[in-house]
Amino acid sequence: GPVVVDRVSRARYTAADLFVRRLRAHPGDALEGSSLHLYLPDETGMALVPVFESDRADRATDWWQVGQGLVGRAWRDREVLTARGPEGLEGLTELPAQRRERYGSLAVVVAVPVLNGSGRPIAVLAGSSTDPTSGLDGPEGVQTLLTSADAIARVLVDLLGWETDG
Repeated sequence: GPVVVDRVSRARYTAADLFVRRLRAHPGDALEGSSLHLYLPDETGMALVPVFESDRADRATDWWQVGQGLVGRAWRDREVLTARGPEGLEGLTELPAQRRERYGSLAVVVAVPVLNGSGRPIAVLAGSSTDPTSGLDGPEGVQTLLTSADAIARVLVDLLGWETDG
């Protein structure tokens, strides 16, 4: 009955939440010291909003329009995008000063589209680091993000059913 469905839905969400939190807490050697965030499209499909961020309520305002910033462009172009230093802030003059300031301290940013089984973007996984020596945008860092993005796609499609492979 409905009680079982509710319990199963809750369990699925808990499993997804645990997975994403663990990924963010321990992203792997190549991403050591990096901060990871997962963005999903909102109801309109025009904005990408951070999900599974209950531990960082202050970041809830950090959404991106499709095509805006590395996150918005990774979604639109289905491409892995990287930026170092000031190039990460290119085209972001319209952002609130507080947000620009926060991003200004980032040395490296990488955004990876999360693709479903048919190659359609369903989310964006972004990593950032304040350490210029970070390997985040190196081959191993990018590969780790891509592997994580594939796993996240399975969580969104197979576990949560929020997306399909169509």
